[in-house]
Amino acid sequence: MTTEPEGNPSEFSLSVAGVDLASGTRIEFPRSGVTAIVGPNNSGKSTLLRQITAHIAQGEGARVRDNTFLVNRVQLEMTGTVADAVAWMKKHVVVTNNNGTSIFHGVRVQGIQEGSVYTRFREGISGGLQELNGFLVFYGDAWNRLNGASPVEQRDLFSSPPTEPIHVLQDDFMLFEELNQICEKVFGKPLTLDRLSKQVNLRVGRTGVPAPSVERVTEEYLSALSALPPLMGQGDGMKSMLGMLTPLLTSTYPVIFIDEPEAFLHPPQATAVGKILGEQAKLRQTQIILATHDKNLLAGLLESDAEVSIVRLDRSADDVTRSHQLNSRELRDVWADPVLRYSNVLDGLFHRMAVLAEGDRDCHFYSAALDDAATSVGLPFSAGDVLFIPSGGKGGIPRLARILRSVN
Repeated sequence: MTTEPEGNPSEFSLSVAGVDLASGTRIEFPRSGVTAIVGPNNSGKSTLLRQITAHIAQGEGARVRDNTFLVNRVQLEMTGTVADAVAWMKKHVVVTNNNGTSIFHGVRVQGIQEGSVYTRFREGISGGLQELNGFLVFYGDAWNRLNGASPVEQRDLFSSPPTEPIHVLQDDFMLFEELNQICEKVFGKPLTLDRLSKQVNLRVGRTGVPAPSVERVTEEYLSALSALPPLMGQGDGMKSMLGMLTPLLTSTYPVIFIDEPEAFLHPPQATAVGKILGEQAKLRQTQIILATHDKNLLAGLLESDAEVSIVRLDRSADDVTRSHQLNSRELRDVWADPVLRYSNVLDGLFHRMAVLAEGDRDCHFYSAALDDAATSVGLPFSAGDVLFIPSGGKGGIPRLARILRSVN
């Protein structure tokens, strides 16, 4: 039997370098950081994420269920050797031995033999990640996230590989504390991990009773634990956010796709989630690609130190979706200006037209005038699709104009 060479897990990385759209436009993605896909309704944001993930999993011949074909090609980029890739897998997943054969186990992923892992990486990723996709790529949409942290059955043995994110929280107290701290920061409520019920589940609040030894569980503790409300009985905002973060914190996906992470959240919570996602991308050197309708989420991303890229999709009258990418360095410059930072410039990404004026009073005046005259001037779209943006003086107008024009 040939002994495989030892690899270096730190040499391996996987990322989406770029995507070529059917319209002829191309999107470039930072290797680690966050790319936010924005645009009006029906411009193709969710469709784009679904089709990119299908190409990554299945290769260029990917079958997609959408009637609109947006993606021609996805350029995946891998660094390191095959041995480095396998070493990375061994470091980040649970490996068991079955009669001399190493089996790689991931959360919500069927186990795969080590030999098959080598074979897939040797064949190259251009044909799709195939059975490795679930180990390396995460995709979360709004509805799936509502159940992302739902209760799960106890494992037969605690030594068995975790099959669900909550099992990982059972095994790693520090990861649970990280999730708990995020929940307290965003919602002002702590979490308790219920390890004693038939199903492992997250409860909201603290028991107020010291947790006893597993061999000496007291009636007082059981009563206090059962009195805590389960997470799945909380509002959709809390369930959605924790259902998104639980699988992200408990796994080490190099590439993450999230559709509308702000769904069900109030504006301040959306801002907090944007900042958390940016911080996680930088901390874990992860590539996050998300679709959003929310300027608050974008503001949160920009408050983090992560590299942030913004891509605006625009579906034209001929039903062709084109991409327009924002110069992230120039966006950072605007964000560093207090006058512009607290303006409504990010709202411009979600409107059909933006009008720049010097100050707030000008914007209010022209907005009121347009509302009054909208029916008589025959606008091709509603007055609500026009956004008036204060530039903080004449000097800010050229800079904002360049940014808004770059995303059409």
